[in-house]
Amino acid sequence: MAVYLNYQGIQGSVTAKGYKGMIALRHFKFHVSRKINMVTGHMVNRESTIPEFSTVRIEKRADVSSTDLFRSSVSASTGKQASIHPFY
Repeated sequence: MAVYLNYQGIQGSVTAKGYKGMIALRHFKFHVSRKINMVTGHMVNRESTIPEFSTVRIEKRADVSSTDLFRSSVSASTGKQASIHPFY
């Protein structure tokens, strides 16, 4: 499965139809957990906490987007819109 990143203002090297110009990722990882407490035999009265999200981690090979991504990460610019696109 391929995973692509569409990052506002930064051009990637993907050429696949529908994903042209996106950034190819090698790995995309994050985790969500939610604790649920319940007493045996009382399924109705279980308590749950709010979900906890881990840091999103991505890994990619160096390509045409690498310099611009680095520059964006260390500059004092405002946030950019980014979206992840899994390709099956």
